[in-house]
Amino acid sequence: MNKNSLNRYKAHHNKWIFNLLLWVLLFFVILFLFADFPLKKIDFIYVVSYLLTLIPPVSLLIYYLVPKFLKKEKYVVFVILSIIIISLFSYLNIQFHQLIIDKIFTDYYFISYYNDVQTFIVFAAVSLIATFFKLLEDWIHYNQNERREIEERLKVLKGQINPHFLFNSLNVLYSLSVGKNKEVTEATLQLSNILRYVLYDSERKTTIEKEKELIENYIAFEKNRHTVNSKIKFISNIDTDSEIQPMLLLPLVENSFKHGLKSNINNPFVIINLEFNKNILLFEIENNFKENNLKYTEEYNGIGVKNIKENLAILYPDKHELTIEKTNKIYKVKLVIDLK
Repeated sequence: MNKNSLNRYKAHHNKWIFNLLLWVLLFFVILFLFADFPLKKIDFIYVVSYLLTLIPPVSLLIYYLVPKFLKKEKYVVFVILSIIIISLFSYLNIQFHQLIIDKIFTDYYFISYYNDVQTFIVFAAVSLIATFFKLLEDWIHYNQNERREIEERLKVLKGQINPHFLFNSLNVLYSLSVGKNKEVTEATLQLSNILRYVLYDSERKTTIEKEKELIENYIAFEKNRHTVNSKIKFISNIDTDSEIQPMLLLPLVENSFKHGLKSNINNPFVIINLEFNKNILLFEIENNFKENNLKYTEEYNGIGVKNIKENLAILYPDKHELTIEKTNKIYKVKLVIDLK
């Protein structure tokens, strides 16, 4: 959990409410274990005094041992220290009732209802219950805040990619508008299809086929602004309705156009390959580039590749592989995603 998510976690994590609910629950659990029905005053006194001796070991367990050892998978140390703490405080529990509570409430004779072994078992059971609820509470809050963070990060990532594309697209329409009505009509239709997808279909899972259509529309649109000696090739064997998270592939295509066809290199080319076989998606892009231009672009616009990597890490953790190679003025990108 990074610093921002940790701050959000703490902001939504109210210890007072958790402890109130926990000790109310433990009060009734111990009351059920110890009391004889109908209930008498001594039952409530004994349960409250018993809880007082449980607060220190339970607090040590859930606020120190759990985060420091259990969550870090140091199970042996956790178990040993838990046994020591429970043994110590179960012994103190008996002494507390016999030496202190008995003298405070002189109308009653206090002695532990259980022997040493039984008291240890009670303390261990209560500690186990408290640990379970603490882990459950941590899991609920952690997942809620992780979900919020993922949603926020995805919105930011999309917001950083799409406005840049829209700005460039408007420039294309402007340049085509002078005496080229047919080209303007076709470009407007292509842009309309792209924007419709970005605005209405990118908020939920889509199919690989639709991602393929998006790339085709983008390539057709971009051809309006490149010289006749440009080579743009898109190879695809996609014929599936398998689902994928939207807007994963287009940023990589846009990146290749930015580094290749727009770098003023002679005979620029972009070759794109999209395959799907046995739940494995393979997406490859290859383009040539101008060495100095690429270095400049990466230095000042490296946020594009960074956003792509962050997006993949959020949506397909441990289920993707993205490799980028730059050799002999050829830029190669390979993305493999396991969609099982």
